[in-house]
Amino acid sequence: RAACAAIDWAIAAGEALLSAKEIVGHGSWGVWLKENCTVGERQAQRYMKLAANSEQLTAKASPKSDLTITSALALLSSD
Repeated sequence: RAACAAIDWAIAAGEALLSAKEIVGHGSWGVWLKENCTVGERQAQRYMKLAANSEQLTAKASPKSDLTITSALALLSSD
């Protein structure tokens, strides 16, 4: 259950970060992230990658609850 909650949380965080990045723009992203989030840029990128590819994750891993954040990223990188 915890893994499912973690991956769902990471995807939701990634969706929020993608929305924020679109609003603040590329040039201001790093500054905005530092001022408004407790995660670093690298972790934010991971969350955004999961969010951007959540449909692909669902198609590749059924049930998605079996994935950890690390295994989900590895699954996406295997293409």
